[in-house]
Amino acid sequence: CAPTPIPVITPTQTVASTVTSLPTSTAQADPVTTARRLIDGINRGDVAGVLTLFSDDVLWERGGQCPPGTCIGKSAVQREIERDVAAQHQINLINIQIKDATVCARVDLQTAQTRAKAVRRIVQIFTIEVKEGKIAQVRIVNDLTDPETANFAKGAVATPIATISC
Repeated sequence: CAPTPIPVITPTQTVASTVTSLPTSTAQADPVTTARRLIDGINRGDVAGVLTLFSDDVLWERGGQCPPGTCIGKSAVQREIERDVAAQHQINLINIQIKDATVCARVDLQTAQTRAKAVRRIVQIFTIEVKEGKIAQVRIVNDLTDPETANFAKGAVATPIATISC
């Protein structure tokens, strides 16, 4: 994400209603809409629908679960999305920025694990690169500048350090 974002969109609620009413051709062409469809699909538990958003050779990176270079292709992403759905991920968009075809989304996340530990939410940063209307790369890191997230991550194995920001 660039230090000077262009443009900034700051919704306050889940993005489902604004995303599902858009025509498919618009959603595929617009990186922000594609990122919103990813978040909305995970929230709905729509693994099959989410997978249609990805290129065949997609790269997915997320901490110890998918260190850089290890989760490549739709089958790897399918395992990650299925894991997210099973863990009852609910993602709320805090803000989203775009530069060229790369989207940087700051989100708060609730999961079965956060609820079990009485954690209100953790903050994550999703960097999503879209090429030819498909998601080509996703990087997810915990935003350790957020005190609640940093506290939650203390006991985690291979907790990623936030090296990107929106």
